[in-house]
Amino acid sequence: PGGTAAPDEVVDGRVARSCPPDGVRLQDGTILLAYRNLGTEDEVDIAIARREPTGIWRAPSVVHADGWRFNGPLVNGPAVAAEGDLVAVAWYVQLSEGQPAVRVAFSRDAGLSFGAPRTLFEGRTRGQVELASVGDGLFALTHEAPPADGSDPGQLGAWQLVVVAPETLPTEPIRVGALLGRSSGRLDLVEGPPGVAFAAWTGPTGLEAARITVEREEDEAPVPSVESSR
Repeated sequence: PGGTAAPDEVVDGRVARSCPPDGVRLQDGTILLAYRNLGTEDEVDIAIARREPTGIWRAPSVVHADGWRFNGPLVNGPAVAAEGDLVAVAWYVQLSEGQPAVRVAFSRDAGLSFGAPRTLFEGRTRGQVELASVGDGLFALTHEAPPADGSDPGQLGAWQLVVVAPETLPTEPIRVGALLGRSSGRLDLVEGPPGVAFAAWTGPTGLEAARITVEREEDEAPVPSVESSR
């Protein structure tokens, strides 16, 4: 309140304009912006732009060179979340053989560099990813899953959840809720208190919400659960 808006700045002049970006603010005030860059040969790799606490934007860098090319509007943007200097970025991609997949990559230096991504849900996703930190180096990741049998691409699927971390395998997917239709938009996922995230989306009965809880005993795998509400 009482502040003034900063002037517009061009962060990157070549972007996949139909894909929504995502951003996160780090503890020191740094802002990370994740989006689809449009390469010189129309590859739509995920890039990160970094705004320092001084207000200066660093030159964007590609999280991982997938080399995926897509002709036409693509409405499937990335997601980014952070816990301290640990940053996670997730995104939808089509692999070289045309299989849909989700990838997630981690940075331990506040987004300055990222390790090799992990590929999830090969052939079993429509993307629309969301991420939220749940503490202890863990991140809740949601995506739009097609019907289990995959026989009809027009059938409805469901929002699914896994928990991911840099050093461990993802948990088995669990269901968050039903889709409203084939084009349900995005589920919104936000960070809650430690071990908790909250989800909201438009489902068959209208606006739906869920509390996601992730429990983890020492040296044990995380166990996520979903409690729905309306």
